[in-house]
Amino acid sequence: MAWIEKLGPRSWRVRYPREDGGYGSASGFATRKAATDYANEVEADRRRGTWLDPAAARITVADWVAVRAEAKSIADGLNC
Repeated sequence: MAWIEKLGPRSWRVRYPREDGGYGSASGFATRKAATDYANEVEADRRRGTWLDPAAARITVADWVAVRAEAKSIADGLNC
């Protein structure tokens, strides 16, 4: 279940459990209501099966370089 935490006088974040057993977060909410609304959206999306964890889209620089090099090699072979 997602929850909210106060970070400073005007800053809130949402924490949520990830599929791998760790915890993710989204920060930068100016109000408690905005953070609570986002936490509720996370939970609703999870129940619907439509939640996409933003952290799951991250890629290391090394992996990105490998993908980019392969794409460039293919493009060079097509004389683009």
